[in-house]
Amino acid sequence: MKKMIKHLSIAALLLASISANAAQIKVNYILNDYGLTGVFTGTDSNSDGFLKFDELSSFSFSFVPSLDLSTVDAFGDYDIANNNWINNAMSWVGHTNTAWFTWGNRDFSANDVNVSGMTTSAVPVPAAVWLFGSGLAGLLSAKRRKSKLLTV
Repeated sequence: MKKMIKHLSIAALLLASISANAAQIKVNYILNDYGLTGVFTGTDSNSDGFLKFDELSSFSFSFVPSLDLSTVDAFGDYDIANNNWINNAMSWVGHTNTAWFTWGNRDFSANDVNVSGMTTSAVPVPAAVWLFGSGLAGLLSAKRRKSKLLTV
């Protein structure tokens, strides 16, 4: 009975770790007054429900093709559950937290942005997890087979 509980516990831990994979979030946005578009992607690595500047993996803006993560100065938080980009980045206007993003040493900022779409895609489970699980299962079955041989 104890062995069965131990095996079930190990199986539950393995299954729990498999389902705890991160999701890549891709957000399309548009500047209302000008029709300019852009995209940013990232992963909510701290699971707080917000995509923040340090969690972004890419950023683009059609008006400034050279603008990417390395040239963005500030970025407002993105509320994943409500599909809402919060304009709390430092703006060039009076240096207040009213921008969605800024660039050029905060000389330029986007101050009228709407989210036009969000997609979420699961990050695949690394092959190492599957290898670890199959190796552990093999060890458990070998141990079980060995203990049966010793008792006969």
